[in-house]
Amino acid sequence: LVKVGGVWVDVRDVERRLEAVEGVAETRICRREAFAVLRKGRSGALPELRRALPPDFTLFVVPEMPRRAGTEKVDRRRLAELVAPSLEPARVERQGQQYEREALELRRWYSPLGLLLAASVFHGFLA
Repeated sequence: LVKVGGVWVDVRDVERRLEAVEGVAETRICRREAFAVLRKGRSGALPELRRALPPDFTLFVVPEMPRRAGTEKVDRRRLAELVAPSLEPARVERQGQQYEREALELRRWYSPLGLLLAASVFHGFLA
């Protein structure tokens, strides 16, 4: 069950409605993402699939469902990873450099305060 707009929605019911659309081979729902595998040559099913989805759901068309080795069950974790945001290395590097600059700036601003506090404690002003 997933809560959509204050109403609980049964994801299996949504999957059944999606699989009833002509041209759909298989569907799975992860959170609010719907994954569909279309039969060859059936791209016209997309508008009908979108109409069958609840309003807050996102539709993803995949070539095939990822399966777990041995059990052949759909690997929902790998499905979720397909749509998870990923950070490119250049962005991670820029963020790291920005954090270092901010930390240096904070140290520069707060280091005199630390010296004043240490001096006041040493001289008994705050004791």
